[in-house]
Amino acid sequence: LSRDVAGWDEMVADTAQLEFYWSDVSFADILDNIDVGLNSSQYMESPEDNYLYLVSLSNLNELRALQGKEPLTLNADEYLFWADFSETQHLYTAYAEQAGALEVLGSTLYPSTEPLETITTETSSQTINTGTIVVPDEIITEAVSYTHLTLPTKRI
Repeated sequence: LSRDVAGWDEMVADTAQLEFYWSDVSFADILDNIDVGLNSSQYMESPEDNYLYLVSLSNLNELRALQGKEPLTLNADEYLFWADFSETQHLYTAYAEQAGALEVLGSTLYPSTEPLETITTETSSQTINTGTIVVPDEIITEAVSYTHLTLPTKRI
């Protein structure tokens, strides 16, 4: 793009990339292990075929830094959920409180003391993140990248 877009290198010099990875945790894994008055098939169609994403803690903290927020910490055996969609946030809070342990890519993780992050990735008229699991960076080594967003670290 640097050949085709004037000033490209300067535009992207101060950016951070947010990487999302595939997880092996489905919405059915969450919904079938909590009591919120609905089972997974009542909540959505084919929850066993809909998986949450993963993001590393350091990557989430880069996003938090862009928003002027302090970094979060996780112990090596902890996770937290991240969702900016209010209709799903209660599901993750309930899972952390009721089920607790979560199997992610062969590791058993436990909820952090603050089990839900709600910041947004970008300004939009719609919420974007219905459910992501934030894990210690070491867990991501076996994950397959799904997608990424490039976010500016300063106003352009």
